[in-house]
Amino acid sequence: MNFEKGKKVFYPGHGAGLIKDFKEIEFNGETKKYVEIELINSDVTLLLPYHELEDINIRPVESKTKLEKTIKSISAKDVRKFDPSKYNKLINEIKALFATGELKDTAEMLIVCNSIYQMKKAEQKPYPQQMRKYYRNGIHYLVSEYALSKGLSYDEAEEYLFDKTGLERL
Repeated sequence: MNFEKGKKVFYPGHGAGLIKDFKEIEFNGETKKYVEIELINSDVTLLLPYHELEDINIRPVESKTKLEKTIKSISAKDVRKFDPSKYNKLINEIKALFATGELKDTAEMLIVCNSIYQMKKAEQKPYPQQMRKYYRNGIHYLVSEYALSKGLSYDEAEEYLFDKTGLERL
């Protein structure tokens, strides 16, 4: 990937942002190049070693067309059944999906998390906090990337996602 100032990027574990600048920093007598990424909807600015960017799966923000298609493929009504005794295995699968930062994996993670939420809601049982965390992060991933690709505010992109998917705000 060609990393340039002003480029829109997605960083797994954090969301979408803009490459703000490049800096050379000396540490222990060695000068290294770093990239400064300003995250959307956050006061956080990341400073990452340039030579490690591809190793940490930073990628360009997807096109608005691909993002809209992905968002429309997610439905609160798409509820799958899971065996409650296999919860630990399911959490490990969700962690793996979360770690890739790939759009299709984020969509799959949201569908699974929503299914568990709907199941727990029907049983009148609490939704596990760990699952809630992945659900919220999946929402953030999609919203931040869509907002950047479409030139929308975070709130506008979030409203679009909830309107198109029917997912609940947790």
